[in-house]
Parts: sequence; C-alpha cells; structure tokens
Amino acid sequence: MDESQSSVTTSSYRVAEGGMEFVNIYSIRSIPKLLSAMKGKMARIGTALDAKESIRNLKSICGNLPALIVLGNEEQGISKEVRENTDHLVLIPFAGGKDGKPAVDSLNVAQAASIILYELSRS
Repeated sequence: MDESQSSVTTSSYRVAEGGMEFVNIYSIRSIPKLLSAMKGKMARIGTALDAKESIRNLKSICGNLPALIVLGNEEQGISKEVRENTDHLVLIPFAGGKDGKPAVDSLNVAQAASIILYELSRS
C-alpha cells in the first residue's frame, strides 16, 4: 500500500455507521501509477489551494468521463507526483474570511469529499 494512504480500521467502520457495506474499497500500491493508468478513461481531478479551476465547473471538467477524485491530507495536500498525473486541479472556495482571505486554510478530507460529491451530483 502507498504510504500516504489511510488504512481501513475498525474505527473507520464504526464511524461510517454501516455505510461501508455499500462502498467498494480498494488498496493500491501507487496512486501516481493508478492515475497514469486511468489517463483518458476517467477525468483525473485533484484538489489544491493554488488551483485555478473551481469545483463549480466539475460537471464540465469531467464531460462524459467518470470522475476520479484525489484528496490530500490537511497538512500537505496531494504530492507533486500525484499533481503531475491529474488532468485538472480544482479549488474548493472558502467563505467567511476578511480582506479577501479565507476563514480557514483547509478542510478535512470528509468535508472536502462531501462538497465535491455534492457538486458532482448537481444536475
């Protein structure tokens, strides 16, 4: 397993409250290799604070391809190698700050995933 991946634990199952029974979970050896293999088959989308595209454009970014979303951790985000193997980097805009600065520097992975999945589900 790639060292940067989180493992599935009994705590994960407990927190998911039965939801993991409906999700396929895969462990891969290398995220960049997976992304490379999916080129042209899926819209490979990463998240980054310095991204120029907004998540509001996810539907048009993906086109007819299924989305493969890569989320990084709160401290470091996604690695340079992962960034280089994405088709698009998107920004989740933050509100509530002062002087044009966001109220928070980052979201946790669950919050980011929820926002992205919501945007993908909008018609």
